[in-house]
Amino acid sequence: MIASLAQTQNFGFQDSGFAIRRFQAISRKYLFFHFLFIGLVVVELLFLALFLHPLIAFHCIGIAVGSIFFTCLMYALLRLYFQEQKNEEFIQLKNAILERSSAIVDTAFGIADALKDIEKTFYNKTPLAQSPLTQRLSAYLHWPDVYAVRELFLLEALAARLSCIRKSPTHAEAHAALAHTYKRLAAFYADSVSLVQERYVLHSFLPSTRMLQTYEQKRKNAIQGALEELKIVTEYAPQELWARESLAACYRDLGLYQEQLCEYETLLQLKPDSPHILLELGKLHFQQGCNGKGLKVYERLQGRDTVLAAELIGYYGIHSTTPS
Repeated sequence: MIASLAQTQNFGFQDSGFAIRRFQAISRKYLFFHFLFIGLVVVELLFLALFLHPLIAFHCIGIAVGSIFFTCLMYALLRLYFQEQKNEEFIQLKNAILERSSAIVDTAFGIADALKDIEKTFYNKTPLAQSPLTQRLSAYLHWPDVYAVRELFLLEALAARLSCIRKSPTHAEAHAALAHTYKRLAAFYADSVSLVQERYVLHSFLPSTRMLQTYEQKRKNAIQGALEELKIVTEYAPQELWARESLAACYRDLGLYQEQLCEYETLLQLKPDSPHILLELGKLHFQQGCNGKGLKVYERLQGRDTVLAAELIGYYGIHSTTPS
């Protein structure tokens, strides 16, 4: 995907693998720092175990404990410093790639897509590359970095779209493109929520609750951004069905079902013979407990598409069986 971008958009590098290789090199370099201190603490613990022998002087035990404390303190301080350094290197990598591209948004999307799931492949050249344990360890160690860099590129695409809006604030196409970028960002955060649930919650890791709340809030903010842009699109182009369908999807994702229902009613006015719109409208009526309205939609749909009508009637009574 990025290879084609590199060729057609003046990417500036010989192949798209540059971004991936450079990113992996940065991530591995800082991981070595963590393992170095872990190894040092293990050695100090072994010495402490030796000093616990009755024949060893008590002050030697004190020196060993103090050494471990000092190492942990140095690790905490250096970790903050190196984390800042790593983030700075990721920003420099992003800037180096996008500065050489003539299509910032497409390149940013391409890089973000290429980095998806790459956290599982950091050690593909090792003898145990195919081991599920190796892949899980690689994913756990490197996923935060993959997330950070993918977010950097997506936010850069968002900034580029916002810049276009400032230049052409009344163009519906510019607002539609910005809405699409917000939706891409929301999908990224939704994937992040799923990954945290899979890799942290299921394994009872402590950061799970805070991380989930952060990503979920970012997802909602991105959806809200897309919703506002789509409202503008429907103001400038009220007949655009795709915009209203996307707007209805945003309302659904935010749990605003009454607003979603209103959008589908508007869609039905614009395209009264659409079986798909009738199906979605009927589903919403049944889900909201409006069975009478849902049955009226069912009757209309039955005359147009019996298969979809059979699917729709399966939602009858779903409101009463769904836990509140």
